[in-house]
Amino acid sequence: MKKFETNQCFKPATLPETLMELHEALAKANNDSSRREAAIKIIHEYFNCFGRTGMRHDLWQMLTGTLGNKHMPKFKKGSQRNNLFFFYEFTLMLIDASYVINVVTKDEQ
Repeated sequence: MKKFETNQCFKPATLPETLMELHEALAKANNDSSRREAAIKIIHEYFNCFGRTGMRHDLWQMLTGTLGNKHMPKFKKGSQRNNLFFFYEFTLMLIDASYVINVVTKDEQ
């Protein structure tokens, strides 16, 4: 597995120290096993904070708020709105897949 590299633009502004430590552990993991462990800890913590249903609702609110915002002229064209819906639907797939990993790995412990 390729080494995880943090996004240099990502500077958490509101994350508590414990979550920042999880992110740092993922970034500093030096082998597949420790990367997997760090990633699973983040997934578990994410689903502890947000229920699967609530997460889907919040993502929908973000999408509709963006599309309905008059200050977002970027999404006036149909193709641009379609790209945003694609992102939304694919992100829901990612959430579902992460949820499965969350459940399976919790059952393994």
